Amino acid sequence: MSELYVLTDAILTPADTVLAQVGAALEAGAKWVQWRNKNGNSNLNCSAAPDLNLISNLNSICAKFEAKFIIDDDVFLARKIGASGVHLGKDDIGVDAAREILGSNAIIGVSCYASIERALAAQNAGADYVAFGAMYPSATKPLAPLCPPQIVHEAKKRLKIPVCVIGGINMGNIAEVSNLNPDMIAVVSAAWKNNATYKNVSNLISNLK
Repeated sequence: MSELYVLTDAILTPADTVLAQVGAALEAGAKWVQWRNKNGNSNLNCSAAPDLNLISNLNSICAKFEAKFIIDDDVFLARKIGASGVHLGKDDIGVDAAREILGSNAIIGVSCYASIERALAAQNAGADYVAFGAMYPSATKPLAPLCPPQIVHEAKKRLKIPVCVIGGINMGNIAEVSNLNPDMIAVVSAAWKNNATYKNVSNLISNLK
């Protein structure tokens, strides 16, 4: 069965509630959590640097539930708080460099959009999983190009590492996405909407195959 992967958001999971929200998602059965704050500043020496105490607490609660805690983009933040790993996009450092910084035990995920070639290159470089999307139009990333379902089918056939899908996935389409047999299904707004995280995540997981 696919595992649910929830991503934080600067607006949907603000600092004053994110711990409670992530805790509820984990209690409901989420197995992966990604700290993603596209509005923040990842420079640890900057006055707008992320709240290390908050992120460390998120890491600890994930460990309590035996869930993976992944940092988006920032390998140095991941190393500093001892996160499970990092997720890299096309503008981030490469897998080799991230591995050198984080070590052999870290999980390194790579966004591959709709590119099997990028996924194969990431696998060859030592990535631990790859992510494809957007599967559907997404309010979180409205300009993201869509990834055809056949790309996910091909990825499952050709790749030896886990495949994650993301983008616009919600209660209305998660069963359809689950039919593609991805290893992880990532959601943002579908997990946090209406201040009902536990209910949202439970319902999403109930539709996984």
